[in-house]
Parts: sequence; structure tokens; C-alpha cells
Amino acid sequence: MCYANFSQVPPWAAVVYGVVGGAACNYATKLKFVIGVDDALDIFAEHGVGGIVGNILTAFFAAYVLNHFSRIFTRLALTSHVVITLHILTVIPRFVEVG
Repeated sequence: MCYANFSQVPPWAAVVYGVVGGAACNYATKLKFVIGVDDALDIFAEHGVGGIVGNILTAFFAAYVLNHFSRIFTRLALTSHVVITLHILTVIPRFVEVG
């Protein structure tokens, strides 16, 4: 399995990361009013959504640089698996009562 690191993503991709990540985080902060979630500091909207968008964009740009377009779906599947697993491990314990 091949994981992307900073040397496998081109520097010009930082502009795309910033624009797409910023737009996604901005809309995520607006979404909390629609859903009715009390997130006073927009922690999930900024860090959670920004991290998910960054992971997905890394899968695309690392595949572009490495010229492994056939592996892009493998990278997306791995990224999705990591994101879903981390959300399960952090969200479900919040609903479990202790004691």
C-alpha cells in the first residue's frame, strides 16, 4: 500500500486545497444552523470537515502526481474507511452513558 506524503503532492495543489477546504468549512459552519447543532466554536465545521476535504483532495492529487489513476479508487476507499472509522470511534462513545 502506498500512502501520500508531502513530497507526493505538488505545491500548486495548496491553492486548490485552500479554496476548496475554505469553501467547505464555510458552508459547514452555516450547516449547523440548519441542523440545529450547538457548536459554539465551530470545531467540527473547521477541523472535521477541513480534515475530510484534505484527505479526499490528497487522494486525488497524490494519484495525479504518481500517475496511478487506476489506484485513485483504492486511495478514495482507504481515505473513506479511515474517515468513517475515526468518526465511529469519536461519536459513538459520546452517546454511551458511563456508570
